[in-house]
Amino acid sequence: MQNYYEVLKVKKTASSDEIKKAYHVLASKYHPDKHPENQKYAEDMMKDINVAHEVLLDAESRRKYDESLEPNFSNQNAYESQSYYSSEEEKGEPPPIFESLKEHRILILAAIVIIGIILFGEKRHPPEAPIQNIVPIEKIPPEKMI
Repeated sequence: MQNYYEVLKVKKTASSDEIKKAYHVLASKYHPDKHPENQKYAEDMMKDINVAHEVLLDAESRRKYDESLEPNFSNQNAYESQSYYSSEEEKGEPPPIFESLKEHRILILAAIVIIGIILFGEKRHPPEAPIQNIVPIEKIPPEKMI
């Protein structure tokens, strides 16, 4: 779940005027017409900005949204409190591919190592070939050599 306050870059105590102002600033900054080279990114940003604006501007939907942010230990996700946007987006540039994975690289690496151990065990090298199957090249008849 996205934090709509972070999407609009306003405090949780922001007034409706502050929300409107933040919406207009971000809407003009991320409008798809201003980003012809990255239309999809701009459209996604505008969708997020519009949803956040609609939810936070309406008093009843904002109250319900704020209640959903309250700690509820039965369904709380540890990653929900992290910021959705990177520093590149704050500069007005789209983030690089996989930027969101940067924060989780240690977990991803640990998962890969664990999966490797589960699949392949702790063997690090293939077993050695038995010595008796190896024939020195001098003992191979010339007609059998390729």
